Amino acid sequence: MEATAADSHFGDVAANSAAMAADEAISSNGLPSLGLLSEVHEIVIPPIPCSFFWKNHPDYKQLTVMSDAWVLSHFPNMPGADGRPSSFAADHLINSAFHMQATMPFATGLSARMPPIIKMINWFFMIDNILDDPQEMGADPARADHVVDSVLTVFRDTYQHPSPNPSPLVHILTDTAAEWWAEMCQDMPPKQKARLSTAFCDYLEANRRQVPFRNSRHLPDVETYFKMRADSIGWWPCAVLIEHSQGFELDDESLSHPLLMALQEATVQHIFLEAL
Repeated sequence: MEATAADSHFGDVAANSAAMAADEAISSNGLPSLGLLSEVHEIVIPPIPCSFFWKNHPDYKQLTVMSDAWVLSHFPNMPGADGRPSSFAADHLINSAFHMQATMPFATGLSARMPPIIKMINWFFMIDNILDDPQEMGADPARADHVVDSVLTVFRDTYQHPSPNPSPLVHILTDTAAEWWAEMCQDMPPKQKARLSTAFCDYLEANRRQVPFRNSRHLPDVETYFKMRADSIGWWPCAVLIEHSQGFELDDESLSHPLLMALQEATVQHIFLEAL
């Protein structure tokens, strides 16, 4: 705990130093100087060690077979920008073993609840990459709006099957989300489902808000940026799924407990620093 706190403090100091340097190094035309950029690139965030051994789900092999089969059947010819082959097609998902981001973090999850969680993780990495990639939708607000608005219908229970969106990419992303969402919510308590829905909606809206800044020289203030990143890194849906995967639901008293809220905030900061 002490090492982690020290590492976080170091990261905060580095971030504050960079912000101060930015304020002092604005050139006459209002843009950061090249000298500032070189200094920022030299900032090193120390590694944050993990104090326990990772485990894998006992049904990992069977779940891998299921995951690969699902990916191949749903994303065989995922279209990319301007009709070119996408780097987020089925072979990319399988070779990247994204499903292990479910079988390891949810290593103690109930076996019956793992398939939709694994489908969600595969989908999660695909849509996250598409909304981040400038060659896909990461620098095109109009196209990002199309995919976000379409997928939001799934989590707001206004989805119509099949998706009427004319874009093949948006169509696939929406229909696959609707599939795992329906499976996942079959035995999920209403309040837990509502929290999960809110977490996914916040994630999509945060990613939408980030897109215009990639084509702009105007950056948000630090507080706004941190808020966007806190919602866009994908932690909050996974936090709800920790409960669901193991068959329990936190009550309102537990969710509002200061210790749990501090733990959630620390987790967000940990992921934030690791993603830098």
